Amino acid sequence: MPVTYTLDAPTRLVRTSCFGNVTLAEVLEHLHEFAKDPNSAGRVDVFLDLTETTSLPVGIQIAAVADQLRKVNETVRFNACAVVAQRDALYGMMRVFQVLAEPYFRALQVFRSGVEAEAWLALERLRINVPHMALPPEAPEEPPATADSPRREYSERTAGSQQTVRRSASRSAK
Repeated sequence: MPVTYTLDAPTRLVRTSCFGNVTLAEVLEHLHEFAKDPNSAGRVDVFLDLTETTSLPVGIQIAAVADQLRKVNETVRFNACAVVAQRDALYGMMRVFQVLAEPYFRALQVFRSGVEAEAWLALERLRINVPHMALPPEAPEEPPATADSPRREYSERTAGSQQTVRRSASRSAK
């Protein structure tokens, strides 16, 4: 079969591989079967390997897969999904897939390398499953500058001349 998957139930990781000339019907059947798998209920992460795929989907087929994901989303919830597509054209079409399928994943990214995809997926799994491992929050936003805000001066060199520039102490909105 051109589309195969394994689901590691304890880790909730699905590894899907596509081989050769994969048709839309085969992809839709795979998603339908996966949704019926009793181990697939709940949240799962996905590693989608398209390195051995020889076919190239067109836009309407990608839209049909995204629509099927919407239907599958009634029983299966997708967390992170890393897609590996090495061929240029397939990589480009998977970027289209990324845009159309994004609403059905907590995070979705397309890669050319399996190593990069594995590393990203591992990090996303940590972020999703261990909330305190998320990236540190950004610095708090400073209040907008007003006419009464303190100002600081600094020198700025431009085109060989030196001029003094007045800036408010806080960041100004762009």
